Amino acid sequence: MSLLEHIFDLLLANGNITELIGGNIFPANLPENPPFPFLEMTTDDGEVWQSSDGHAGVAVNVVQFDCLSKTKGDTYDVIGQILDMFCKEMLTDDVIQEVTIDSGPFDLDKSLADGTGNKVFRRAIRLQFIYNLNNGA
Repeated sequence: MSLLEHIFDLLLANGNITELIGGNIFPANLPENPPFPFLEMTTDDGEVWQSSDGHAGVAVNVVQFDCLSKTKGDTYDVIGQILDMFCKEMLTDDVIQEVTIDSGPFDLDKSLADGTGNKVFRRAIRLQFIYNLNNGA
């Protein structure tokens, strides 16, 4: 299981997030006409850290969470829940060892439209995950 798949499962299990966006969470492969509001996750190429004995131990990767919605408030609420989940509550498990804010949250003004000419709001945050390679991710 990749880090994005693991995070995807954690997000789907979070009732606060699914109450806001349902199951509209897309790790990397955004459909052509996604339902609003939705969350897209993308990742940088991770860096693997080797332990001194030569065994792969942990990796670090930055994941960007982009929330797109027809209301600005929804984007703030969803990104706020992600911050609460990973940073305020300091979520860790067998895979995730540590999460820190890489950058953001920030608004991205990209003249997006939903196909009917309505404005779409976008808010994002980038989180750095340190995770254990030996536990599934």
